[in-house]
Amino acid sequence: MLNQPLHVPHAVVATVNICVCSIILALLNPDIFGLIIVFVIPHILISQFYIAKPMIGHAINVQEITARNTTDLNALMTCADTAILYGAQEFLLRRFEKSSLDLRKANMKIHHRKAIGNGLLPLMGLYGYLVILLAGGRWMASGTMTFGDLTAVFQYREGLLKGSMMLINSLTNIKTALAGVKHINETMDITPEE
Repeated sequence: MLNQPLHVPHAVVATVNICVCSIILALLNPDIFGLIIVFVIPHILISQFYIAKPMIGHAINVQEITARNTTDLNALMTCADTAILYGAQEFLLRRFEKSSLDLRKANMKIHHRKAIGNGLLPLMGLYGYLVILLAGGRWMASGTMTFGDLTAVFQYREGLLKGSMMLINSLTNIKTALAGVKHINETMDITPEE
């Protein structure tokens, strides 16, 4: 929205991708589509509420700490002569160091949450593939499904999963950017239009 305007078109493309893959999977094999949905919905919920939602709060916190850090750096640079004259260099340096450490801690919270997501979500995706492979193997053995159908199911499931993740990432980035817009509006004393 503010710094990355491609998130809205990506969200639209992801929504279309989810709809098209869901329709094709439902027409191809409704039972497999049900299995896929059973594993995709928890994937989406964990991504949205356990990973994405806290990251928005962390991003707002990072923006506030970055503003404080920039103010401390500005004071350190512009008031250097006065600080030397009155012996306040150590005070300004400690203040800047503290705000820099706070900024690093806040950024590490975001990186920690991303790392959890990058480790947990692929694991959940692999379990979904394993269940579909086992169920598809059983259906292939009974003759109700062919190997080509199972391959197509894997491809469309991948499209559904990637579309879901792209939509979640786009919405998260839009919400994070809106936190910056809110901060700018507060700084410039702009009231939002209704």
